[in-house]
Amino acid sequence: MRWSMLTSPPASTRAQRTSHAIHLDQIPAFQDGELMLFECWAISRHVFRKYKTDKVNLLREGNLHESALVDVWLDVEAHQYSLAI
Repeated sequence: MRWSMLTSPPASTRAQRTSHAIHLDQIPAFQDGELMLFECWAISRHVFRKYKTDKVNLLREGNLHESALVDVWLDVEAHQYSLAI
């Protein structure tokens, strides 16, 4: 597994994309073997599932009620933006 921050393409390349796209200077990236992920929550969920044990189940999979509450929290957090300090 490897975690890194990728630098976004130059502004000239970004300008060619659609106007509604959000552009950041760095993109979180995670590589696990041949799997490459670029979204923070996708990365988190992958790690949570990969290292799930009988004692550690952060996504609460296996319990419909608890997993629904985790999904709500993840969806709310995914729509929050906090400026870096």
